[in-house]
Amino acid sequence: MAKTALNIPFTVEGIENYYQNIKMILSLADKWSIPKDDLLLFLKGLKAIDDIKVGSPIFKYFWTSLSLQAPLKALEFVLEQAKMPAELSGELSETQYLVAQFSDELAPHDDFWIALSQVIYDSFPGNSLAEDTVLNRKLHQFRYLISSQQAQYVRRYFKDVGMTDRDALVNYLSCLREPDSIAYYESARLHNKRRRNGEIFGFPDDESVINSKLLISFHTEFIIDDKGNFLNEIDAEVITSNGIINGASFNYAFKNNTRHKELDVDPVKLDPKFRNDMTRGYRSPNLSRRKWFFFKEEDYDCSYFNKKGYYAFGRRSAKQSVDKQVKYLKKAVQKMRLN
Repeated sequence: MAKTALNIPFTVEGIENYYQNIKMILSLADKWSIPKDDLLLFLKGLKAIDDIKVGSPIFKYFWTSLSLQAPLKALEFVLEQAKMPAELSGELSETQYLVAQFSDELAPHDDFWIALSQVIYDSFPGNSLAEDTVLNRKLHQFRYLISSQQAQYVRRYFKDVGMTDRDALVNYLSCLREPDSIAYYESARLHNKRRRNGEIFGFPDDESVINSKLLISFHTEFIIDDKGNFLNEIDAEVITSNGIINGASFNYAFKNNTRHKELDVDPVKLDPKFRNDMTRGYRSPNLSRRKWFFFKEEDYDCSYFNKKGYYAFGRRSAKQSVDKQVKYLKKAVQKMRLN
């Protein structure tokens, strides 16, 4: 079939679709006050003009133009293109629909994520992102959608039949050009919540499990259970209690400091109802150590570091169990890089 220089199928349908896409893009340019002359020059240089999904070349052109002139407007543009609802429902069909609004080529290590984080970092000083507004709720819950999309990227391009999510993640990490951007040993304490009933500490899904954590450039977060499954608050393939309670969430902050607390921890009060309902009664292990004399014995019983406490796993503390998983993952990535 003949094609134009722009890679358009030279058929009536192909040409009609092309002009429909152009019409849609120009309409968006009007809506977001994007200068059309420069936009048309940009479009002229593309091999294909199809969609404006989050992360696509045309999307990034709009994003860059808006973020330089009107950062908050740029954030509204992202949320609108992502079809982000006022509140996530947690339903599988909704998650699949939302993930489909992202470009298939938008990788977890894409520079767009750093640019997005920088705009949010600059636009929301102090604790302002934790204030209960429609925009703040969407931006906070958007972190869960981003993590779900990033998990799907790894599954789509790096997971073969018979592989676990962890196997796919190893394949992906071994291909990163900047291996130093991977943080293997950031604390997974907050992702190992259990529900307390007297002296009984129950696991989500009533299944004994320990969850580990991995970060890329601090922003991208993967949580993996000890069976090799990705854990996400919303997931495009499977819904689990462990995922909703202990799952991954993209970080807007650039490192584990006060800004991380302000941008990524405190806004948890803006969580969707389905997650609030699920996490009720669940608590993370604490940071107490026996040598800290000012802690009560009962505090140490709930410690992340106590290998005989309520959060212990086998004969190891939760921390030791997590570190064992992470060590295995890191070795697997290093081995894959050598192949």
